[in-house]
Amino acid sequence: MHLILSQKGTELSLHQGTFLVQNQQGTHKLSPENIQSIMLSTGIRVSSNAMFLAIDREIDILLVDEAGQPQGRIWSHKFGSIASLRRQQLTFATSPKASRWLIDLLARQGKNRIALLTQLGSEKEEILPPQILELQKQVTHISTFPEQVPDHPFFNKLRSWEARHARLYFRCLSALMPKPFQFSRRSRRPAKDCFNSALNYLYGMLYAKVELALIRAGLDPFLGVFHRDQYNRPSLVFDQIECYRPWAEEVLAQVCLSGKLTPSCFQAHKGGYWLNAQGKEVVITAMHAFLLAPASRNGAGISREAKLLRDAQQLARWVERG
Repeated sequence: MHLILSQKGTELSLHQGTFLVQNQQGTHKLSPENIQSIMLSTGIRVSSNAMFLAIDREIDILLVDEAGQPQGRIWSHKFGSIASLRRQQLTFATSPKASRWLIDLLARQGKNRIALLTQLGSEKEEILPPQILELQKQVTHISTFPEQVPDHPFFNKLRSWEARHARLYFRCLSALMPKPFQFSRRSRRPAKDCFNSALNYLYGMLYAKVELALIRAGLDPFLGVFHRDQYNRPSLVFDQIECYRPWAEEVLAQVCLSGKLTPSCFQAHKGGYWLNAQGKEVVITAMHAFLLAPASRNGAGISREAKLLRDAQQLARWVERG
């Protein structure tokens, strides 16, 4: 299970070898055997003994801000890899092989988004066919990009494609949402509408999952290819997450259309919209259920969470082969 502590005033401590969670809802004892990760929001108190136990059991501790964006992480010193893999990452990042990897990531993203729109628009066929056809043409187009040394002209070409694809896709997605969750464009910090507020939070959850998968695969999450190097920014995470973004979009679409997420789940603050405690509970619960479900649409195979790690391990093997 994934332990998520977001209620201000909650305390996490250690009692007789088990985690002890105390807040206004009561006291709960949790065996470390059943916990894979711990996510801490603002206003949570944690004892050092609880942290030592988490480190000993290789339980990831993630700290996130009010928008769900990862701000810090505590993990075991056993995570990581020998330096040779990270050296090979440097070679990979500037090789033609990296360009093929990026093209495949964005093509997977496009195909997953088309599948989501097709699923959601099954009852609104008069809205979507022309747009879906155009999105399919865009995916076909990027798939034909030749493998080459990843340089600035190549990156600019990818960014141009990505911007066109995202504009059309989000316009279609907005049209399929209930009125309170329709939006004119993507907005981030702060989000200017409820949909983008929740989507930013879900993306933040995915960032944390992808980063941990990369670390466990032995890769350096700060040594990316496509996204620009910035101080304290895990650029490889931003690269790898591209094909998983439709997962967050699907989860959000489901809770919006089902009525589980309502405007009362948000609060206006600092010139934007933010999920309140009720809203966070809705999207966190939905995302974790989604990640534990099978990755394939036919219900077979490994879970989506396991797929994150498997994909990261596959990337590590690809990097190692040079």
